[in-house]
Amino acid sequence: GITAFQCWSETGVTGPVIRGMLGWTCNALDGTCTLAPQLPDGWDSLKVRGLRIGRDRVDFDMTVTGDTVTFDFTTTGAPKELTFTFAGETQVLTIHKNTKLILDK
Repeated sequence: GITAFQCWSETGVTGPVIRGMLGWTCNALDGTCTLAPQLPDGWDSLKVRGLRIGRDRVDFDMTVTGDTVTFDFTTTGAPKELTFTFAGETQVLTIHKNTKLILDK
């Protein structure tokens, strides 16, 4: 019969968004992840909650102001490694961890 909620139908939408648009891939065994966002032109913000790394979770907010893109991450647990890959000629200029500056180009 037909049900109002079909989880197998949702995976056809959420999977491509998570892997394609966000570029999110994880290896829970070694605790590593890659985020390589490919967002549509004109998007000025994005909020993502509950990306899983084994038992741990990652949330992030992305905001765009002019030519600056800012990511704010919150983790439950702690991945051993989180790798970022950005499209085009994007450059990472600063990185803060818990409000402490750890990279400034």
